[in-house]
Amino acid sequence: MNSRDYKRTALQAKILGRVERLMGRDCNVNPFPAATKNWEAFREGWLRDPGDPLSHEMRAGGKTYLPRES
Repeated sequence: MNSRDYKRTALQAKILGRVERLMGRDCNVNPFPAATKNWEAFREGWLRDPGDPLSHEMRAGGKTYLPRES
């Protein structure tokens, strides 16, 4: 797995952690093997402040994606 694949997977794990928290589930629902990088990313997403968006970590076409403010 190259580093680009890892980053995409880690971001997906963070998003999944955020979604699980918003759905009211406990952090123990982490589907990744304990102490792996994806496990840590899931936990980071779950523990992250709801007011701190993940959008600044998303990339589109090699550039950081920042949504337009209206």
